[in-house]
Amino acid sequence: MMKNIWWIVHYLFGVLVVICSIAVSSSLLTGQLNKISAFIAAVSAALMTFLLPNKRAIVYAKASALLDKHISYYEHGEKYALKFVIKAKNEGEKIISRQDLIGELPNIK
Repeated sequence: MMKNIWWIVHYLFGVLVVICSIAVSSSLLTGQLNKISAFIAAVSAALMTFLLPNKRAIVYAKASALLDKHISYYEHGEKYALKFVIKAKNEGEKIISRQDLIGELPNIK
């Protein structure tokens, strides 16, 4: 769920940057509309830089994939203990909470 929200935010700001930049650079807009479009492009680019929605989406996706794998093993395996699912949940929460989103993303196998 959260990974989808962050991907939507990432693409929304990206589309705004592209559309507004094209409008400003091609002189389609004049006067005040040109200034507003430039402002929207700048703010959207800044938000993409500081929020890092793409990295947040990847972190949530990796944590979700880790948990999904263990849940699948638990549901379909006869002797797969619930403690492994709980351990995977805790590891996923650690991935999300400790991720400072600067530098490399965590390696999850």
